[in-house]
Amino acid sequence: MPTLLCPAKLNLTLAVGPRRPDGYHDLESLVVPITLCDELSFEPRDPNPDAPRFTLACDDPTIPVDATNLVLRAAMALDAALSDPRPLGDMFRRDPTRPSLLSGHFTLKKRIPAGAGLGGGSSNAAAALKLLAQQVGYSPSSSPLQAIGARIGSDVPLVLAESPVIMRGRGEQIAPLKLPHAGFAVVVMPQIHCSTAAVYAAFDALPPPPERPRAADALAGAKSLEDLMPLGFNDLQEAAFRVAPPLRELHHQLQQFAPFRLTGSGSALFTLVSNRPRAEEIAAEVRTCTAARCEVAQLLSPRV
Repeated sequence: MPTLLCPAKLNLTLAVGPRRPDGYHDLESLVVPITLCDELSFEPRDPNPDAPRFTLACDDPTIPVDATNLVLRAAMALDAALSDPRPLGDMFRRDPTRPSLLSGHFTLKKRIPAGAGLGGGSSNAAAALKLLAQQVGYSPSSSPLQAIGARIGSDVPLVLAESPVIMRGRGEQIAPLKLPHAGFAVVVMPQIHCSTAAVYAAFDALPPPPERPRAADALAGAKSLEDLMPLGFNDLQEAAFRVAPPLRELHHQLQQFAPFRLTGSGSALFTLVSNRPRAEEIAAEVRTCTAARCEVAQLLSPRV
């Protein structure tokens, strides 16, 4: 059964602009995938006109497995794109020996908590797109899958890049890059769900954030991963703390061990460390003072 890992992501920087007329905000973010991963499998089957084309099972009972799940939304979006009678040109090169119709069952094993700002749902959707493209023998370039992914969720294109990226726009503008420093993240995941819509609404009610350096400039100024923590920022952090006050308390508590910061719209908090022994030491200290889940994950990045 074809299976892919679905890595979580961390926003090492996140600059948020004013609300646009279309309701979105212009963003710029340095985003890095990490080894905290879900796992998505796909079992193909013959299409049945009396049954749904795609179904989903998940080992986390809190995750919906209906058409609202990004895995099924991604599957249906790619199926619609491949069924479009207009020529796809160089976007997809199909193997004529493979089936022309998509149908099957997804199985999702969750390790990335929902509502944590770690991009788990988007990563699941990206994996679904890749699994289905492989299944029908298409060899897609990155651009068409990213275009489809952008219609599903703002974080899907950056996950499809499979590398650190600088993300701009509402998430659809992706520039892959290499990190100059290898290392680890200590990720703290409290049982607090942060609604992205609520956090952005709180952000809009706050005074505008200060002018931020470009993500590439912050990266260039860091001589180590530890240097990136004071150089990094997240314009949604204060808004998330207002939406979920216990998150502010946890953040304050964690500062005694290392400089932690929010990722995405929360609720996960992280710090960066160059070596695993120090990362494990910080994680052990965190576990002594909080019931929040805490894990050490490696940054996924080709070296310069």
